[in-house]
Amino acid sequence: MKKRELKIKLGSEAIDQASEILQGRMREKNVQDRNLQRTRLAVETILLNLSEHYAEGKEVTLITRTILGRKSLCIRYDGEPYNPLHSDDTDEWTERFLADISMKPSWKYTNNTNEIYLRIPRNKLRDDVMLLIALLIAVILGFVGAYLPSDVVNNGITYVFSPISTIFMNILKSLAGLLIFLSIITGICGIGSLSEFSKVGKYLIGRYLFFTFAGAAFCILAMLPLHHIAFGAGQGSTQWNKIFDMVMKIIPDNPITPFIECNLLQIVFLAILIGIGILVLLRESAELHAVLIQTKNVVMYLVGLLCHLLPLYIIASLTILFWQNGMGVFKSIWKPLLFVVIFLHLMALFKVASVSIRCKISPILLLKKAAPSYLIGLSTASSMAALGTMLEANEKRFGIPKNFSDFGVPIGNTIGRHMVSGGFVIVMFFLAEYAGISINIGWLISLWLYVSIVSFANPPIAGGVLICLGVMLTQFGIPEQYLGLGAPLTLLSDFVMAGAYVLDEHMEMVLQSRHWGTLDEKMLRSKVE
Repeated sequence: MKKRELKIKLGSEAIDQASEILQGRMREKNVQDRNLQRTRLAVETILLNLSEHYAEGKEVTLITRTILGRKSLCIRYDGEPYNPLHSDDTDEWTERFLADISMKPSWKYTNNTNEIYLRIPRNKLRDDVMLLIALLIAVILGFVGAYLPSDVVNNGITYVFSPISTIFMNILKSLAGLLIFLSIITGICGIGSLSEFSKVGKYLIGRYLFFTFAGAAFCILAMLPLHHIAFGAGQGSTQWNKIFDMVMKIIPDNPITPFIECNLLQIVFLAILIGIGILVLLRESAELHAVLIQTKNVVMYLVGLLCHLLPLYIIASLTILFWQNGMGVFKSIWKPLLFVVIFLHLMALFKVASVSIRCKISPILLLKKAAPSYLIGLSTASSMAALGTMLEANEKRFGIPKNFSDFGVPIGNTIGRHMVSGGFVIVMFFLAEYAGISINIGWLISLWLYVSIVSFANPPIAGGVLICLGVMLTQFGIPEQYLGLGAPLTLLSDFVMAGAYVLDEHMEMVLQSRHWGTLDEKMLRSKVE
């Protein structure tokens, strides 16, 4: 057991000095900044309470201990029994404060001595480290699966990994649909007036639509010189009625089905309709608005709890992919997968550079601020899984007003489809080359329009891209037998699409907030803790 003591005499100056010394000692022990600050605040709160009770000059001993790697702190003082955590004056405030930072200490009195004991929180593995560990485990399991009997592999998928993956995504879809619904409503109400909403909404939605079509066009132009495409009469049919049906079905038959089916276009339609209604009646509906905000916070908290299971989901979903398709899946699809990584990240980095130049801020700092959300999207293939982290980062790291982020991010999750449309273009070019089909200018134009529009129907969850892939193969004359090759490519591309989109979306929100003069640029330039 390692033990260090520090004796002080109560007083504001002595408390400050003791706090600085303790902070230095904890840094020496590699206590994470967050835990360090929580411990320091707890100690200062207790010492100030003691200082109010005793006259200045009362001697107090601070003892830090490390037992088997577990760090703790003891505050010791002699005299009559007195618990500063239960004083008449500060009882409620102190208890609430210490409970809020999860550092409720214990007090005891023996042999004319008072002791207050606090456990210094353990350092937690960073989220990005946990996700990388999960990815490594999935890769290892993928290699191991090649040497396991087929019965073991099939049973593992059926009874272990598939249930984990399915249950996680079903819960996430349910919560995320509700979170998007509530976020859009509260975001609309927070804008303040119907005229302001109309102005901001048109600009925001217009940019998302533009970038979706622009992303597909960019990838078509980039892919042409990189593939050996056979130009000819062109193959494929025109199934524009499917596009028309998709647009016409944006109005749901009832308000329940969209949440059951996680139909995001319909959920957004309902949310905007209800949000506008509340905005019109805001003076009479202020209490309803407050209730909706609290409800949204509860749902976001639940999503946050669910996201603690992300490493488990990553292991399950990737292991299924590797066991069903083999690790050799990378041999056939490395080239288009590399193009997906390069070109989608080029689009995202274009936005990073734009924010860096306009706001005069280091692009490295911007990438650090977006890293937690980016890694969640990249490792889960779901921008929905990163939704809560994105909303929090926008407010606390990027300086974007909460009401603007609550409105813009869910809308972007639904119609900001430039990464999906760009990824689909790359996949379709590869499959067209691999199948040896002939194309023409009409095929390219149809690909641009069809992929851009169909991408709006792609749900922002893992595996959502497969919903659209089968339809597109038929549309563009690619035989169905190539679905077995296109499916793993599309699934792997989905991870890149989600990660690149999350990074791009942070930058888009910064640019739009700056456009409307609501961006807190001081917070934007602040360092990452």
